[in-house]
Amino acid sequence: SGGAGPPPTQTSFVGVFPPDETGPLSSVASSPVCGSTYPNYDPATNGGLCPSQGSFELSRPTAPGQYKIVVVPFSPRDSNGLSGYYPLEDADTIGLYTVLPDGCSDASRADAQHANDPAALLAQRLAASAPDVAAMKARLDAAQPIREALLAEGQPTLTIDGLSASAPAVVMGEQGTICYSIPPSGNVNPKGLVLFVGAGAGGSYYPDALGAGDAPLPEGPQGCTAFTVSTGVAPGPYTIALEDSTTGTTIAVVSFTAAAPP
Repeated sequence: SGGAGPPPTQTSFVGVFPPDETGPLSSVASSPVCGSTYPNYDPATNGGLCPSQGSFELSRPTAPGQYKIVVVPFSPRDSNGLSGYYPLEDADTIGLYTVLPDGCSDASRADAQHANDPAALLAQRLAASAPDVAAMKARLDAAQPIREALLAEGQPTLTIDGLSASAPAVVMGEQGTICYSIPPSGNVNPKGLVLFVGAGAGGSYYPDALGAGDAPLPEGPQGCTAFTVSTGVAPGPYTIALEDSTTGTTIAVVSFTAAAPP
């Protein structure tokens, strides 16, 4: 919605970036501020600006880590004939966002919420520079609906039917059911399951040790599939990771102990 300053120029976009990224075209997710209203810059239409009010959708990153949400303004052609997007500036950051790993502690969630709180961000900016308070507040207000929508979606999950929380064990060779749930904005395709050795999604893994679970998963953000831990692996701790099959990014994990058949 409209703030203290004019709307962004047409073809400007909002992007999600790693905290130290300065390249305007290196976002992990982005969406045009004007949506489909003004797909191209036209100075004769609305003065080359987006509407003063509107909405757009922005996908949530899935890889754990810290991110910044930045308005990337389009710069019209100048006297030298140059136009486009310039390196990111701190002044254009409208919010921070944290993706926490699966199974994180309540303390970690609280710390992330405090670190990304718009009021805390505003206080930091005020301490560093008193001018432009009204413009900064308008940016934070603009980011709030985006943050609320992203946070409301929750975290992706991966669960095994009947797995005990106190003594999680899966009998090798016995078929089970594993289910996943991904926020719609973070859903990717193709996606699949990978069996890692140990209590984490890293290091050694088996690319084809889950039986039916080795096949690509359904395209929807939620689903279940049958799986079987192969009797050809050694008993011990394992982790099944739900991954983006294109990038190898881990979306969610579930850990257990593989037990030999009785």
